[in-house]
Amino acid sequence: MRFKHSIPVFLAGMASAGVAYHALNLTASAQQNAAAMHQADQRVSYALGWDMGREALTNLGQDGVAIDRESMALGFTAALQGNDPAYSLEQMHNELIEFNDEIFAGIHADRMQNDPVYQAQAAANARAGEAFSKRFAALEGVRTTDSGTLYRVEKTGDGPSPKMGDSVVANYRMLLLDGTEIGEGDGEVIDTRTMLKSTQELVLQMRVGDKWTVVVNPRGTAGLAGRGFGIGPNETIVAEIELLGISTRAGE
Repeated sequence: MRFKHSIPVFLAGMASAGVAYHALNLTASAQQNAAAMHQADQRVSYALGWDMGREALTNLGQDGVAIDRESMALGFTAALQGNDPAYSLEQMHNELIEFNDEIFAGIHADRMQNDPVYQAQAAANARAGEAFSKRFAALEGVRTTDSGTLYRVEKTGDGPSPKMGDSVVANYRMLLLDGTEIGEGDGEVIDTRTMLKSTQELVLQMRVGDKWTVVVNPRGTAGLAGRGFGIGPNETIVAEIELLGISTRAGE
């Protein structure tokens, strides 16, 4: 018997069964591949988390810092999951600033006790700073704050003064005594709470439009040495600050 126009029913059934079997195999294979990829993603993600945790513990251990590992893991998980933090952003920000200050103060104290080269650098910087400060203090118009920071008003503005918690808009330039520039900003927005106490004391006295030259002594720069800014121990810094405006106050 010949079939001129159609596939025999039993052949059609076999063909359909073959296609279905092939499709099932492809589906199973795709599922296996997806599962393997998912497992690979999990392994990579776990490895990244483990590596970050190991690096954090190593660095903190080198700095002699003790941490609550459970709390650190909770904070890390909350950030990854996009959850709100358990503490306010302002509170965490302030805690981290104090935390960093304690770390670097400890490093500085240890090097001052055990590193002869660092000790010699600190002594030389202190002598240079004292000599420069005496010369600057003798210039006309130089004033001294209660904490001993020297400043001179180069231009007087008539705008308002910022308050603690404000962010200010400022031009600034910071130099070491040898003329090395260690920082500059043009129209930078800076939170007053993040400033050095010596700088904060001055900026809160400035009015918008003021431009001051400031000499920050080693007491005012304490804790900056070794932080990667090119600032050595007992370094005196000269800063030029121009207050351009006051940005939104925190909490408003």
